[in-house]
Amino acid sequence: MSLIKELDAFRKVHGGNFTRAGITFADNMVTYALNKKPWRGPLYVDWEISYKCNARCTYCDSWKVGMESKIPDVSTEVAKKTIREMGVRGVWLLIFTGGEPFVRPDFLELVKEAKNAGMNVSINTNGFFLKRDAQKIVDLGVDSITVSVESHESEVHDTVRRTKNLFKMLSEGIEELKRIRKQKPAIKVRMEIGRDSYKRAKAFIEYWQDKADGIVLQPIHEGIGKDIFVMSEEMKFKTDDKTEFDKEFSLLAKQYSWMNNQYYQEFSTFFFDKEELYKKFKCYSGFFYLQIDPYGNVYNCTEYIANVGNILHQSFDEIWYGQKMNNVRKMIKEGTNTCVCHYYCTGPVNCSMSKVFGNTRKDGAMLRTHSGKKIGLSVDAPMSNHEQR
Repeated sequence: MSLIKELDAFRKVHGGNFTRAGITFADNMVTYALNKKPWRGPLYVDWEISYKCNARCTYCDSWKVGMESKIPDVSTEVAKKTIREMGVRGVWLLIFTGGEPFVRPDFLELVKEAKNAGMNVSINTNGFFLKRDAQKIVDLGVDSITVSVESHESEVHDTVRRTKNLFKMLSEGIEELKRIRKQKPAIKVRMEIGRDSYKRAKAFIEYWQDKADGIVLQPIHEGIGKDIFVMSEEMKFKTDDKTEFDKEFSLLAKQYSWMNNQYYQEFSTFFFDKEELYKKFKCYSGFFYLQIDPYGNVYNCTEYIANVGNILHQSFDEIWYGQKMNNVRKMIKEGTNTCVCHYYCTGPVNCSMSKVFGNTRKDGAMLRTHSGKKIGLSVDAPMSNHEQR
C-alpha cells in the first residue's frame, strides 16, 4: 500500500496519464526483478537542458560552467530527435532542469515536442521568466513546475541567489500562472535545507502554503560525481547540530501532514549519518530513470555516477539497450555500487521499492564519498550471464 500511495502522490505532482505511467513502471519493475531486457524506457528522464543561468546562487556554479564552457549545448534538432525517441519508448515524464531552462532560446519548442510525443513535462526553474512565458506554458499543457525559492523574504532570497528582483519576478510569475490556468500546471516551491536555513523552514511553509499548490524541502548537498554544487561552511551541518535539528524537524513533521513520509524522516540521516542510508536503501537508477546533461551525455542518475552514452552519437534505444547501460543495471541490482545520494536513495521510487525488494548490498561496499574523493562506476567490463542485448 505504501508503494501505491507514494507513487500516486508522485503522479499527482507531475500530472496524469496514469495508464502510460503504470505500464512503464510495471515494465521497469519486472526488468529489475527478473533481469530481463526492458520493453519500455525508464519511468522518467531528468534533462539538464543547459548549465547557463541568469542567477548567481552562492552554492551553485552551474552558471559559471555554462558561461565558461566551450562545448555547445545539444542542438535543437538532436534534442527533438531524442525526445521523440523517448516518447516512442514509453517514457512517462520528462523533467527539464538546468541551469535555468528558460534561458535556452528553443526551450519551449522542446517542451512542445515532449508533449506531442505523449510525455508529461515538468520544469524546474528559478521562476524569473514565468510571467513572461506564462501563457505559452499553459497553452503547451506543461504538467508541473517546481520553483526554487530560498526564503519567504525577498531580501534573503535575492541575496542567496545574487539576483536583483528575482523573488518579485518568481512571485508574479506564480500568480500569473494561477490566474490564467484552468488546471495545469501544478506549481510547487522548493526550499534548500541546510545549517543556515532550516530554522526558517516553518516561516517559509506558512508563507507559501496558500500561494503554491505544494511545498518541497530538499537537503542541500555537494555533488558526488559533478562539481556544480559548492557549499559554504555556514551551510554544512556539524555533528553537534543534530539534537537541535531533529527537534526542529520533528515539530514540522507533526504540524504538516505532507511531511509524514520516509523522504522527510531521513533528512537527519542524510545530514548526520549518510552511510546509514546506504544500509537501508537500494538504488534503482538505470531501471526507472536516467539523466542527460547539456552536452548530450547520458548517466544512470543525477549525480553523474556512470556515463552510459551520448545522444550526439547514439539513439536513445542504443543507449538504453547498450552494453554500458546493461553493466550499470547489473551493478545496481547486485548492490556493488558504492555511492549514495538523497535524490534517489530516499526518493518516491526507492523508499518503497527497497521495502519490496529489500536491500541486498554487497558486504563491505560502503559509502566513501563527500570527503573529496569522486566516485565513478566502471561500466566497460563485459557483462556475464544475463546480457540483455
